[in-house]
Amino acid sequence: LIGLDYSSSPYLSGILDDAKQIRDRAFHYATQFFTAVAGTLPVVLYLDDIHWADDGSLDFVNHLMRSCKASPVMILSLARPALLERRPAWGEGEAAHARLALQPLTKRESRQLVEEILRHAQSIPQALRELVVGGAEGNPFYVEELIKMLIDQKVILPAAGQWRVDASRLVEVRVPQTLTGVLQARLDGLSPWEKTILQRASIIGREFWDSAVEYLGASQSGAWSDLAEGDAHAALEKLRRKELIYRREASTFAGACEYLFKHAILRDVTYESVLKRERRRAHRQAARWLIERSGERVDEYAATIAEHYERARELSEAAEWYGRAGAQAREAYAPDTAIGFYRKALEYAAPETERGARGAHKVEWHEGLGEALWMQARFTEAVAAYEAMRELAQEQSDAVAEARAWNGLASVQDRLGDYRAMLESASSAESLSRTAGETAAAVKELSRALDRQGWAMYRLGDPARAMELCEQSLMLATGLGDGARRERGHSLKSLGVVHIMLGQFEQSENYFEQALGLHRDLGNRRGVGNLLNSLGETARLRGDYASAVRRYEEALTITREIGDRGNEMTYLSNLGGARIGLGDYAAAERELREVLRSVGNDRFYALSETYSFLAEACLGQGKLEEAIEAVEVAKHLALETLNPEYIGGMWRTLGLVAAASPVPLRLFRDESYGARQCFEESLRVWTEVNAEAERARTLRAWGAYEEEHGDLARGRELRREALHIFTRLGMALEVARMQAL
Repeated sequence: LIGLDYSSSPYLSGILDDAKQIRDRAFHYATQFFTAVAGTLPVVLYLDDIHWADDGSLDFVNHLMRSCKASPVMILSLARPALLERRPAWGEGEAAHARLALQPLTKRESRQLVEEILRHAQSIPQALRELVVGGAEGNPFYVEELIKMLIDQKVILPAAGQWRVDASRLVEVRVPQTLTGVLQARLDGLSPWEKTILQRASIIGREFWDSAVEYLGASQSGAWSDLAEGDAHAALEKLRRKELIYRREASTFAGACEYLFKHAILRDVTYESVLKRERRRAHRQAARWLIERSGERVDEYAATIAEHYERARELSEAAEWYGRAGAQAREAYAPDTAIGFYRKALEYAAPETERGARGAHKVEWHEGLGEALWMQARFTEAVAAYEAMRELAQEQSDAVAEARAWNGLASVQDRLGDYRAMLESASSAESLSRTAGETAAAVKELSRALDRQGWAMYRLGDPARAMELCEQSLMLATGLGDGARRERGHSLKSLGVVHIMLGQFEQSENYFEQALGLHRDLGNRRGVGNLLNSLGETARLRGDYASAVRRYEEALTITREIGDRGNEMTYLSNLGGARIGLGDYAAAERELREVLRSVGNDRFYALSETYSFLAEACLGQGKLEEAIEAVEVAKHLALETLNPEYIGGMWRTLGLVAAASPVPLRLFRDESYGARQCFEESLRVWTEVNAEAERARTLRAWGAYEEEHGDLARGRELRREALHIFTRLGMALEVARMQAL
């Protein structure tokens, strides 16, 4: 999750550019660890101050909570209300989740706390009790810190055997009204050297290191320069004994002792006591110390270094490090965090850095921002990021970068369903790639551009042109060898999908098998599962439902082993479709409803198809009302996707449901739908995209409806046409089924 370098690992070599897959595996295997431990003994995870946790860690805790439901695992998290500002729905919807709000202490409880802290005192004057309890307002931290302030001021005198209270000094004590005031009073009670050490520590952060504190004292100027240097280690130990800071047993950096402010509020109060002009110099020094000490792991601290430079008002340096932090977050699949860092990098980059190395960095930051926004399905913002990247690359005369920007735009437009715009963007990428020469980078972008054009043509219903473009893409990617294995895999899969549309199932299977072998060689298990699912789709769409079930089950086994929940839902939905083909409607319904439960409120691109399958499964069991409910949702979702495959399938399912209904279906604002109208619309969609096999299935369903409702000649004509198509496409199993009827 922190982005360690796995580039030398033979097990991950094929997925190093797939941050989500690495993150998902990390989640899955870490969950397996806790599950295995819980198989021996019950496990309690105690997580303190999780409002400080990064989003990746919070995501993991949520994943663990959902995945360990059947194991004896208890997760106890403490947080300030700030957590619920970031995650308002934290834990909601989980049966085993409970939220406990801690209330202020009552006066009785506050007195009990005073008694506990001063248990070694021979007696506690009532005036002292009331002094502490009266100002605390139920805040236990205030109680504790006020008592420590009284110890600093010699009102309370700790001793080895027994503590003593000097009641005569109570009248001289001025009790601050706020916790901040109490902490400020404790700071004022320190020696000048102790206070300086604590101030330097506050510059570094809530966590800090002794050698960093010493580094901030080097080459001093300003307020700290007149102070005689003392022993930093001795001062830190005194601060530790006063319980202002803690020392950790292990340190992040070798040769340095690591410390922690007792409370974030104490660090904030200390930081505010540092003169503003001194803060800038100290933050610059803190950034330099981190860069020097972190070595090869410097990118792990890029965000912290960037923040130090930002506070030092060295914005050009801050931009550089925020850019590196954005790349680190993107590689660790923390897209939301990456978006924030990239935007800061671009905000702080000086306008004059449009050319040269700094200008190239700005291009990379726009590209990273576009990709991170794409991951978050923030497509409009992603388009703006890629447009900015394209303009900047054009100003720098960097044709390859400009082609990458156009290809990025094409990817976003694919997700938006705007295939004509996708085609135009990919065509622009192709033109630029061809003018950029024959470098590996240019050829790779050309391969991507052709593949994206092919995919757009497939979506627009021109499979012949799609095939031509994808074959060109494959040839280029193959020529680049190992440097373009990912592009080669994309092209092989695209070709397989195009051949499915044309009903050329043997060719489709051949391309998918090639891609499967490539992903196995790469160790890309998610890719392997994806291709097994594609082979399952090939079998299902040619009517070999038994083979399809086997392929989907293989894909599901892999995706569950690696914790790939998103694809698991896709494969399970497809499995439900294959079960319908076998007539196992009850099993299909169980699997499809499992998909819907697992998806919940999340977006799932194939949800319209899942609901179409569910409607057929319910219809097969005579559950007409449930079939109507499902197909109504399917219609809404399918039309929203603009995907002709989902739309054509939905209209056919709607026709089947309408055929089974004794009265015309009334859906959506009381619109009425008849079976003929639905089948006709399905046939129109399939004809437009040249999907011959699906066209034949609609003809068969429509023919059966006409035969059952009196137009025997029309029904036979439709079914003969379907049989002719199945025969021409070599779909032997579908031909046999029709002949049997």
